[in-house]
This record gives sequence, C-alpha cells and structure tokens, in this order.
Amino acid sequence: MALFIILILPGISSFIGWMIGKKSEKNRDVFNVIMTSIEFLVVILLYRRILQGPIEIFIPDIMGIGLYLKLDSFRYIFVFITTFIWSLATMYSTQYLIKYKNRNRYYAFFMLTLTSTVGIFLSENILNLFTFFEIMSFTSYALIIHDEDKYAHEAGKSYIAMAIGAGLVLLMGLFLLYDYTATLNISQIAEKMRSLGNIKYLISALIMIGFGAKASMFPLHVWLPKAHPAAPTPASAILSGILIKTGIFGIIITVGIMMEWDLILSTVFINTRICKYVYRRLFSTSSKKYQKDSCVQQYESGRIYFIGGWTYRYIKRP
Repeated sequence: MALFIILILPGISSFIGWMIGKKSEKNRDVFNVIMTSIEFLVVILLYRRILQGPIEIFIPDIMGIGLYLKLDSFRYIFVFITTFIWSLATMYSTQYLIKYKNRNRYYAFFMLTLTSTVGIFLSENILNLFTFFEIMSFTSYALIIHDEDKYAHEAGKSYIAMAIGAGLVLLMGLFLLYDYTATLNISQIAEKMRSLGNIKYLISALIMIGFGAKASMFPLHVWLPKAHPAAPTPASAILSGILIKTGIFGIIITVGIMMEWDLILSTVFINTRICKYVYRRLFSTSSKKYQKDSCVQQYESGRIYFIGGWTYRYIKRP
C-alpha cells in the first residue's frame, strides 16, 4: 500500500493544490511543500523494508492489464533521488515564481509530473512504465512552455515532437516484444528473450530509441539545448536532474535486465557515447551550456552501469 501512496499522493495533491490556489496562493505553496516533504519522508521510511526484500503490489482492473508496482534496491535509488530533488525544487519554486504568471497551472503540472515520474520507476510491467513515461512527456511539456513566449513555444514544439516520435518507436518495440514473448512483466522478459534470434536486437533497439530520446542519447538530443533554458529554473532543474534519468532507467531496464548485458547491444550503446563526446567537444562553444553538459554527465554516469554490468556479465562467464 505504501507504493500506491507515493504514486498517487502527488497526483491528488495536484488537484487539491490547484483548488487551494484559486483562493490563496500562499496556502497552495505551503500545501505543495508539505506534500512533497511527506512523499520524501515516506520513501525514507521504506528503506528498512527494502533491505528485507523487494516490495510488490498488483492492482487489477487498472490500465487494462492491471497496475504492477515493485520497489527494490535498484529502483529505490531512483525514487529516493526523485522525491528528494522534487521537494527541494518545490521549496525553491515558492520564491522563484513570485513574479511569474499562471503559477497555479505550473504547480498542478509540476505535481502531475512527479506522479508520472515515480510511476516510471515503480512499474514492473513495461506497459505500465510506457504509460507513465508518456504522461510525463505531456505534463513536463506544460512546464517548458510556461513562459508562453516565442522561444518557449519553439522549445516546446521541439520537445513534444521528439517525445511523440520516440514514444511511437517505443510502442512499436513493445508490440514486437509482446508478440514474440507473450509477457510484459520486466522480470520475466529476460528468460523469454534468450530463446529469440536476431529479432531481439531489433526489439531492444526500438525500445532504446524510445527511452534514449528522453535520456538525450546521441543523436536524439536535439530538443535539449532549447528545452532547458526555456523552462523556469526549478522546472529546468527537474528536467536536467530527474527526467533525464527516466530515459537512463529505461535503457538500463532494456540492456541490463531484459537483454542481460548483451555484448553486442552494450558495445553499440557505449559507442554512441564516444560519438556524442566527440560531437560535443567539436561543436560546443558556448559557456552557457553548463546545464546541458551536466545532463550529459548524468548520461555518462548511466554509462557506468553498462560498463560495470557488461564487465561483470562477461568476466563471470565460464
């Protein structure tokens, strides 16, 4: 039940906060800070429980196939970082947005984005993960275009176009995945994938492209230079600090869990980093690209998972 609470709490808070904000913006700000702090506190309290083993919950008759949530030590890292940064960003937003318009709308989508992001990290069913992933794309779009000026709308168009295109590619990969494996549970996919031929590389490539766009994987990073400067600073911090990680999480799920650190797929993925590094060094000349480079550094940290996982996978082979 605790997993369901940390999933729906921000979503409910989004609606309640929006209603409160119609009457008192100060009370709304306090309410949102309290809710994100409670969310973070609940995640902290789950730590001891995680040490005893994964927490799983299945709720039937939701999303067509049911809602399957799981929290283990791997996912806990992402959920902990997400709720921690979100609580800080919420506190910062209360002061930063004082002179901004449409603050009520901002906070509503800000909290909805938190719900969808937590849903991504908790989903054990990859179709549930995809659903939350797409919800996050649309709710975060509202944060990017918050200023509603020409630059913000151009950045929003670039972001949403890439998100929709990548989402369709990801969905195609999931269609093929289910057609060949007849399962969508992440923990069961690896066993099914072992018996597949080369089609598993096509499936994995499609899924990686879908997640890679959000992770700013070369050459799918074209939305990044516009989106981050366009969003208000607290939202930009969320984009660079958390939403990039949702893509990295999806790629780790694909390569590390579903494909069990397959040598060919891991090698191709690592080589994309080399291409991006060369591209960035050749064409990155502005000193204002610090934040974008920080996103790339997070992507590089995600790469460590692949290098470490690949090394462990193949050194341990008999």
